[in-house]
Amino acid sequence: MYFRWSWLGVGRLWLWDILVVFPFRPEYLETLLGDVKKVQKAKEYRQVLGSSPLGGGLISQMDDNIWRIHRKIITPTFHFNVLKTYIPVFHEESLILLNKVEKKFTQDDGKVVVPNVNPLITLGAFNMILRNAFGVNIHAQKNEGHSFVSAMYEATEIIQTRMSYPWLLSDLLFSLLGYKKRQEESTRTCHEFTESVIRQKRSEYRRKQQQKEGRDSQLVSGLNTHANTDTSKENCPMEFDNRLGHANDEIRDEMNNYIAEPKQVTQETNVSCHKSFLELIIENEESDEDKMSDQDIRDNMITIMFAGQDTTATTNCLTLLMLALHPDIQTQTLKEIDDVFGGPSADDGHVPTYAEIMQLQCLDRVIKETTRLYPAAPVMGRGMTHDTPVGPYVLPKNTSVVLSSLDPLSPSIHKVMDSLEILNPPILHGL
Repeated sequence: MYFRWSWLGVGRLWLWDILVVFPFRPEYLETLLGDVKKVQKAKEYRQVLGSSPLGGGLISQMDDNIWRIHRKIITPTFHFNVLKTYIPVFHEESLILLNKVEKKFTQDDGKVVVPNVNPLITLGAFNMILRNAFGVNIHAQKNEGHSFVSAMYEATEIIQTRMSYPWLLSDLLFSLLGYKKRQEESTRTCHEFTESVIRQKRSEYRRKQQQKEGRDSQLVSGLNTHANTDTSKENCPMEFDNRLGHANDEIRDEMNNYIAEPKQVTQETNVSCHKSFLELIIENEESDEDKMSDQDIRDNMITIMFAGQDTTATTNCLTLLMLALHPDIQTQTLKEIDDVFGGPSADDGHVPTYAEIMQLQCLDRVIKETTRLYPAAPVMGRGMTHDTPVGPYVLPKNTSVVLSSLDPLSPSIHKVMDSLEILNPPILHGL
């Protein structure tokens, strides 16, 4: 392994026979990200993630055609109208999380000792996403020893370790050092759990479809019966006309209720009824000409869990850290929350509505500024499919390129990190 930095904005690493390049200048990143014909997903994604529980999910899928088909089926589940329905779950799990955090606080000579909230927040994020993505509740915050929780944690640790230590990209070393066996065990547990949930949800969907078809058949039969009835005024008394009108009204009302069933709205949350990502994916997949196998759904559901819970937990922890480091911004943010929800004295278990959450403009800016400075996933890998000029350099075909949203060569980045001058204007002042 040979590594060399160029202070002209490019780093170079030879990993055995693999050339890895680290472009840092924004204009180099723009060149690489703007030419999709010469750049594809790095093959290391498939090597590291393909053998993990993520399998052929969207992150590690190398076939562009399959990726597009899966993305077409999955994308509608991320619509804002769908995400709004998950607010009650977020609220419920947040209350459990807050209760656990309060119990962890201890007194030491009259001083409050703040616990390490990272593992607590990670478990909270895990169960939030599991409930909304899979539509099942394993009570991870109270049952952190659940096999699926342990297996996902193990798989995540192995993935991060392999990406952090380049020599583990060698399949031989990865196996000899025991990582492969651990990964196979965690993968088997994750797959078994996910496959059982998929079977359950697909069975429920098909049962509901059969019930729906049965109701449709009854309604059509009723309509045909009335259509074949002579209802002219000459042959029918007025009383029967009225009864027939009422009957048709009932049939029409039942049809309207049935058609509107997936769009039921609750008064409390002002959002449509709750359906998990998995249920929506199964519905989209069953009604689409492009199909996903249960294995495809399994890999993509685990990918959603892996990407969602890790990034969400990281962002939440960093946001709390930034608020702690900037008490003035913390006070401003807390005042805004109290203004919207009425403060602690008004805490009656009310589930926040989407409209109320949209009023938290200061909190929104705090989160956005935190993710700008400390993105949860700041690095991505790409592979060159052609010789590509980048500034004064030419990146050969098959070169692996590591792109980062943070520029380690920029003095301004070091200044910001060293002084922690974050969460400042202009973003908090409305820009």
